[in-house]
Amino acid sequence: MNKKIQILSILFLGISSVAFSQIKEEKLILNKKREPEVKKIEKKKTSVVIEKNYPPEEKSANPVKYTITDVPAVSDFKTSTIQGEDVTPKFDGTAQNNYFQFGMGNYGKILADANISTTLENKLEVGADVHILSTNGLKKVYPWDSKQSSATLGAFLNSYGEKGKINVNAEYGLNNYNYYGIYAVNPSADVDLQQKVNQFKVNGYYDFYSNEILNDVRVKSSFLSDHFDAKENQASILANLSKHAVKLSDNGIVMNADLGLGLETVKN
Repeated sequence: MNKKIQILSILFLGISSVAFSQIKEEKLILNKKREPEVKKIEKKKTSVVIEKNYPPEEKSANPVKYTITDVPAVSDFKTSTIQGEDVTPKFDGTAQNNYFQFGMGNYGKILADANISTTLENKLEVGADVHILSTNGLKKVYPWDSKQSSATLGAFLNSYGEKGKINVNAEYGLNNYNYYGIYAVNPSADVDLQQKVNQFKVNGYYDFYSNEILNDVRVKSSFLSDHFDAKENQASILANLSKHAVKLSDNGIVMNADLGLGLETVKN
């Protein structure tokens, strides 16, 4: 009996000592400081190397020199107090028949414009047109001749009859000028710079009031020549045929027909 008690007491002491030692060990583990492991990182230099005492001595030995110029904010330029005046003749365009206009300008410019007409017996109207423009050019600026002139002289006749009206006009045109090209080039004396174009026209026109088959007839002719013996002759005739309001049926269907016939010749 005593042996059993001794054995139990020894076992109890052994178990209690083991349990006490385990608790003590757990306390020691809980009281232990836990520090994370930190790996050392090597730092590399990435910044730009700063060069001290910049610029180098060879550049600092020749310093840059600056010059300041005082420019006035407002120019002292003043325009002339003399006011220019346009001497070109002004045509308002209100005159249509029986007028005459004349004007002069710089560089010897002359301008004339006229229209004269009158009505005779039997509703016959006759008249004339005159248009002239001439200038002497720049005489004191360039050594060559730069004058030029243009003119248009015309006469017309209008007749109003019972069946139609007729118009006939004749016109002469002149265009006389000089080639002077680039101002920086001086042409030689043996170069012909003149150009002169003459043109004569005769035109006729007849218009029927009734428009029965023959509507109107137009006749044109032109004769042209220039300073270099170039010639061109042209003639043409045009007839317009028409028949209107032709009744095709009792349902109100009406036909209108028009036909143009032309003939032209050109000779160079």
